[in-house]
Amino acid sequence: MELALYHDSLGYYTRGKQNIGKEGDFITSVSIGKTFGTILAHRIYNYWTECGSPSSFHLVELAANDGQLALDILSELRDSFPELFASVRYHICEHLPVMAKLQADKLQSFSQLLSHYNDPAELSEQALSGIALSNELIDAMPVRLVRKYQAQWHELLVTNDEEGFAYTESAELDTELQQFTQKLPPELCEGYTTEYRPRLAEFCHSVAGILETGLVITIDYGYSRSAYYDEHRTTGTLRTYFKHQAGEDPLIEPGRLDITAHVDFTQLALAFREAGLGITDFSPQASYLTRHGSCWLQGLEQLPWEKQQKFIRQFQTLTHPSMMGRQFLVLECKKGCPDAPRAIDLCEINTTSSS
Repeated sequence: MELALYHDSLGYYTRGKQNIGKEGDFITSVSIGKTFGTILAHRIYNYWTECGSPSSFHLVELAANDGQLALDILSELRDSFPELFASVRYHICEHLPVMAKLQADKLQSFSQLLSHYNDPAELSEQALSGIALSNELIDAMPVRLVRKYQAQWHELLVTNDEEGFAYTESAELDTELQQFTQKLPPELCEGYTTEYRPRLAEFCHSVAGILETGLVITIDYGYSRSAYYDEHRTTGTLRTYFKHQAGEDPLIEPGRLDITAHVDFTQLALAFREAGLGITDFSPQASYLTRHGSCWLQGLEQLPWEKQQKFIRQFQTLTHPSMMGRQFLVLECKKGCPDAPRAIDLCEINTTSSS
């Protein structure tokens, strides 16, 4: 998965291909239109005021794709919240040079506010205050696969022969994978297959290290633990996407297909918690955008009818239960802040071991 997605010249995300939108392989909340970034800008403004409207405020986006979300956020801050805009510096952590070039080109009008970094660790010594955010980043982090066979967990490894790529099973699990499988529900059936993200804890610690004080917003599609490991989800969540068609075989045409797996938000919340963050909000995208976009939605009445309808259609797509409203979830964590009981209940980490 690492090679198929991120190989320097042959990877899915490094070939310079247009992956998102009608002409690509999938849509995102950002590709629906500027409504998503606009509402996030309003959330950013509200948090900035909660912090006392500081004169220096940092926004860090982790893997910003082509830079469109940053453009939408900064445009709304400039147009609606000039005092906040004057205090903002925008940092992008991007390890793919081809994507960093796309981001720089798209954000030329905001270049004086923009800085690029290869890794979140490069920001850790700056003791920033502000917000770190990511949208559909965790789902693209490479996973390892495990399958239950004769009451034991085996890792699915990839082999290559004259007939192409295929899976082979190995019962020799390393310590990290053993610890993961020991936490899986024991009642899962024979043949049950699921995923493990080996770099998630390291990533969460690096993100937590960026901020001296602040908020971390993670938006992605996934489930909390009980839904993720539902007994009926026997083939796991690993999927491929090509021309808006989903598939389940990541070994076909590596580098040509997007490969992704849903996010276990319980595991994510635990990793952020262990990195020193408090879990303060966990919501479906529908309720999150409705809550933080209420003032903006009321203001649409001042716009011409056609613009009103355009933004309302975008908002409906982002929040409709059968579209993006329930599929996508939003996790907020704060540095130096206690857990919110409702948030950790919904994340299902009260009864989940963090060891």
